[in-house]
Amino acid sequence: MTAEELLERYAAGERDFSGIDLRGNDLSLANLTGINLMNAKLDECFLEEVNLSCANLTGVRLTDANLSMANLIEANLIGAKLRCTKLMNTNLTRTILRGAIFAEARLRGANLTSSDLRSARFERCDLRETNFTYANLQEVNFVRGCLFLDTIMPDGIIRNETHAPKRFN
Repeated sequence: MTAEELLERYAAGERDFSGIDLRGNDLSLANLTGINLMNAKLDECFLEEVNLSCANLTGVRLTDANLSMANLIEANLIGAKLRCTKLMNTNLTRTILRGAIFAEARLRGANLTSSDLRSARFERCDLRETNFTYANLQEVNFVRGCLFLDTIMPDGIIRNETHAPKRFN
C-alpha cells in the first residue's frame, strides 16, 4: 500500500491497518491519531512530525525509520522493534513500550515521561537529553554503550555516562 492510499482510507474513517507493509513510504506531518498499525512493517519510513497519539503500534517494525519530532502520546508499542530508528525530540509521554527493542536508536531529546518501558532493551542508543521522568524502567536493559548525557532518570537524577548498568531496577 502507498502512503496516499493509507491517507485516503484513513480520511474515509478506516482505522485498522494491521500487518500493513508501508516500507519506504513518507507519512511526515500526517495526523493518524488512533490508527491501528499492529505488526506493521514501517522500515525506512519517513514519519517526521507525524501524529500517532493513541495509535496501536504493537509489534511494529521501525528499522531505519525517522520519527523525529513525532507525537506518540499514549501510543501502544508493546514489543516494537526500533533498530537504527530516529526518535529525536519525539513525544512518547505515557507511551506503552513494554518489551520494545531499541538498537542503535537515536532518542536525543525524546520525552518518555510516565511511559511504561518494563522489560525494554536499549543497545548502543543515544539517550542524550532524554527525559525518563516517572517512567517505569523495571527490568529495562541498558547494554553495550548507551550514551547518557543530561539524561533525566525517573527519580529526577541527571545521568552523564557512556556505559550503563546492565539492568535498571
